[in-house]
Amino acid sequence: MSQLNIWYGLECLVSLEVILSHLKPLNLSELELSALNGIQLWNCIERFVPLSDQQKAHRNAFFVELHAMAAQNNGKIAEIGIRFGLLMNLLFDTLNAASELLEAFAMADIFFPADHSFCFPDAIVGALLDQQ
Repeated sequence: MSQLNIWYGLECLVSLEVILSHLKPLNLSELELSALNGIQLWNCIERFVPLSDQQKAHRNAFFVELHAMAAQNNGKIAEIGIRFGLLMNLLFDTLNAASELLEAFAMADIFFPADHSFCFPDAIVGALLDQQ
């Protein structure tokens, strides 16, 4: 594997490391993770087709539930706000990482040969193994 492929794979992992550094201390419950995934799903759909008002209401329901879970698990208003803010920060980081990965794959299509489909994931996996 070339050094360029390894470097390229490492660059893609920078955003993922940021996400993991924010994710681990949060100690998310399954319900919080499900709500975040639901929000991400609706955001993903919205990138390709405009959402109707009813669909936006469904997406907003995930935000309401996420806030309710933060309120249920934390007693003080300040703690609720901090927890919800950290969850929104995590959501923002995952959106950024997804955009960066889309750009990375677009760049791979441009600069790597047509058979790069196996090289690029190998570069990412190799970079992960080198870090351990």
